Amino acid sequence: MDDETMKTKTKLSLKKKVLFSLTTCVLFFLTLELFLNVCGVQPTYYDNDPFVGYSSNSPLFVASNNHDSAEMVTAANKLVFFNEQHFPQDKPARTYRIFCLGGSTTYGRPYDHHTSFSRWLGEYLQAADPTRDWEVINVGGISYASYRVAALMEELNRYSPDLYIVYTGHNEFLELRTYGQQMDSQQSLAGLSNWIGQTCTFELAERLFADRDEQASGNFGQKQILPEEVDAILDKTVGPETYTRDKPLWQRTLKHFEFNLQRMEHLADKASAEILFVTAASNIRDFSPFKSEHRADLSVDEQAQWESLVHSANVSSQAEQNEEALGSLDKALAIDDRHAELHYQRGRLLDRLGKIDAACAAYQRAVDEDVCPLRAPSQFQDVVRQVADETDHRVIDFERLIHQWAKNGIPGDDLFLDHVHLTIDAHHRLAAELFQHLEDSGTVSPNASWSDLSRQRIAQQIEGEIDTAQQGKALRNLAQVLSWAGKHLEAKQLALQAIQLAGEDAHTNFVAGHMLYQSGELEQAASFLQKAIELEPNHVLARLDLAEIYLQQDEWEQAKSVIEEAIQLDPERQQSYVILEKVLENEPSENSDSAGL
Repeated sequence: MDDETMKTKTKLSLKKKVLFSLTTCVLFFLTLELFLNVCGVQPTYYDNDPFVGYSSNSPLFVASNNHDSAEMVTAANKLVFFNEQHFPQDKPARTYRIFCLGGSTTYGRPYDHHTSFSRWLGEYLQAADPTRDWEVINVGGISYASYRVAALMEELNRYSPDLYIVYTGHNEFLELRTYGQQMDSQQSLAGLSNWIGQTCTFELAERLFADRDEQASGNFGQKQILPEEVDAILDKTVGPETYTRDKPLWQRTLKHFEFNLQRMEHLADKASAEILFVTAASNIRDFSPFKSEHRADLSVDEQAQWESLVHSANVSSQAEQNEEALGSLDKALAIDDRHAELHYQRGRLLDRLGKIDAACAAYQRAVDEDVCPLRAPSQFQDVVRQVADETDHRVIDFERLIHQWAKNGIPGDDLFLDHVHLTIDAHHRLAAELFQHLEDSGTVSPNASWSDLSRQRIAQQIEGEIDTAQQGKALRNLAQVLSWAGKHLEAKQLALQAIQLAGEDAHTNFVAGHMLYQSGELEQAASFLQKAIELEPNHVLARLDLAEIYLQQDEWEQAKSVIEEAIQLDPERQQSYVILEKVLENEPSENSDSAGL
């Protein structure tokens, strides 16, 4: 046998050895995986959030024995963020229990549970199929992001859920969060790390070699500790100034969002419950971006050219020369396509020109480029669809449905009260879609008496319970929040809607008057402020605004009289003395009047 033949045999021998070794390793780990599974070692990859933890964790529901049987009720300290809800601690035999999770849209804001989609759904189910006792429990938490929703599911799993309905995506950027380099390494090996992390072998290794802290953090490093309840960035600032474009943080937040959805699926599976995701919809037509920024590398000359083109577009738009205005904005877009407000204004022009598809795309791009993303960007909606599709879970694509229902196919004020909160009718329509899904899946079997008339009766019942004055006050409060967030035009429009419902409420009149005063509509502002004082004679703030209006109108005597009343009511308020000083400085003296004669 020559040397060449020996070399060939040696090479083949090495390949066989490597293949045999790999096969042996794979068989060993498959056998170990099967053995560990039989022994009850289960993966806990999604049991904990590796990126955030909480400083404390008091329960949302506490036991109450005020009834014949033990009930779980919303804890008193949680009512700032959640609706008051209750349900039996031990689920009765005929009961189908649904938990509706999410943020303030699920909650029913700016109203409450009584007009939310969970209420509508519960009424539909009970009327359509009384063979079961249907419990639809509203667990929407104001400002709750996906990581808080997932953490909440750990508690809810104790109460024998049958179905989770999850509407989330708008609040992912509300709280200040940081992510370490560990997330970057996890992202680069996302598929492999996810697969390994869900094996029994990995779980055994974790138990044997990782200390408790490392195990709790999912072996991805020190997690960020958040307060027990939401600590929103906007609560600490005036408007969205704190927000700035941060691509790495944005991408990490998106990855965390995906992990949270997968974790929710895992938690639902642990409880032998179904889970149904709902894509989060937004008002894209009638709500401009919260904050815009230019692209980072824009030169001074380019910015000057961009601003000149935008100015030309504004002039043309005011003259109703929409094609010319659009041409100017398109040129500005070629210089800088990252400015959210530019996309929004471009959408408005396309909308006016009847170019609906292009307008819709421009409006959505404005949402996606918003530096203060308080509406779910399209990439987050895509992740909801993707996660549900990968695991064969159903998703109600509400974001696409809302486009079908909207006037001219672009969601706006016909379906939303502000940037994300639904009208009562939109809540109703979402509930109808959820009901249809449950019927299609065989979960609910409507009886022969279920009809359009049944639906009308439910609508009459729910709408008949609405207290219009309270509804107006809720809109007033929402207007104040929007004003505080820098959305003054939208806030003023809401305040005027509130007046129509709560016109005899002093504070509602003050808020409307204050917002009209800020926008320079002095006559109408004065009438609302006077009404506020008429309804509440001790209203100091209304007098301060009214005095300022009289000053601008050169009504010196009226300004002086009103501000002196304010000082008499509240001598400690320094702003009153500042206004009084302005009155005295500008008030014409008697000598000047005499000289004029």
